[in-house]
Amino acid sequence: MDSKDLKINVAKLMKTCFSQEEVSLQIRLALGEEGIYETPEGREFMIRLLLESAPDGVRVRGTIKGEIQMECDRCLEPYDQRVDLSVDDFFCQPSLPLMMEGGEIEEQVEISGEDSYLLEGDHIDLNNLLNDYLILALPIKHLCDSECKGICSRCGTNLNFSSCDCRDDYIDARLEKLKQWLDQEGG
Repeated sequence: MDSKDLKINVAKLMKTCFSQEEVSLQIRLALGEEGIYETPEGREFMIRLLLESAPDGVRVRGTIKGEIQMECDRCLEPYDQRVDLSVDDFFCQPSLPLMMEGGEIEEQVEISGEDSYLLEGDHIDLNNLLNDYLILALPIKHLCDSECKGICSRCGTNLNFSSCDCRDDYIDARLEKLKQWLDQEGG
């Protein structure tokens, strides 16, 4: 995801430690093969965050609310998945000074961006944070309804809307011998 609206300038916020700033955004998002992306055709999300400066970065707390259109894994019909998330994360400086006992700075310690979000100069980029939170909040099995009947594996009829005349007793030719044996054994 790469929305310009999600790149927030925090230069003024960082001038005073523990100062706060509220951010409210509305953004239209959709789910694709590469994750969450911004699109005018997507569903609207409301993002309300409180940014708080700290000596080593910016704390981000708030909520993400909206619906995202998904495809049911059983019947392949589109449906809207409700998302209501609480956010509490931290954007840290890319490097921090390592202080000695006398208060002298010995060296700068580099922070890896793999497991944490990093400040990018005077900006925080909420794109990765938003993508991570939304992807982790979505169910692994996408179902329009827990009682979804799916589609017929033979004719493709959506069994939620109508039934089909396909036989349920169809046996795969590779398993025919097993069926005959079970019938003989009484199982």
